[in-house]
Amino acid sequence: MTEPGPQDHPPARPWAFPALLALVLALVVGWRLLPFDRPAPAPPVQPLAGEVEPLPGEVEVVVQIDETTLDQQHVPPTGGTVLAVLQAAGGESPAFVPEVRGEGAGAFVLSVGGVANEGAGGRNWTYSVNGQPGDRSAAIAPVKDGDRVLWKFTPPE
Repeated sequence: MTEPGPQDHPPARPWAFPALLALVLALVVGWRLLPFDRPAPAPPVQPLAGEVEPLPGEVEVVVQIDETTLDQQHVPPTGGTVLAVLQAAGGESPAFVPEVRGEGAGAFVLSVGGVANEGAGGRNWTYSVNGQPGDRSAAIAPVKDGDRVLWKFTPPE
């Protein structure tokens, strides 16, 4: 039996493990830096109702369900009534399109943006102008430049 000599063992490579570890770390770090499946940056936040004042010659119209603002538009005070500016905003966004029964002082808003009144005890559409609750049909309630009209779908107060 012969004893193993130095030629029978592979040469020692003390640098192999650290080199392999460095390669794996470089791949992990490099992979994280590549732009794979990264979400696009979020668009800038748009101002909510009440944060942007209407320009001269405009009325701000806001639609809310409970306390959530669905949409906000600035429109000219065409027609000079709360209902007329709601209808004008409806040309810009479906959230504003009203369904109305009757006309003049007898006009009644049945739905806004496809959301119908729930009747007595339920949530219904009401409006306010500059924070003052409506006290007449929206078809005859006046608006002027700079007014803020809020249509709100809420339970009775």
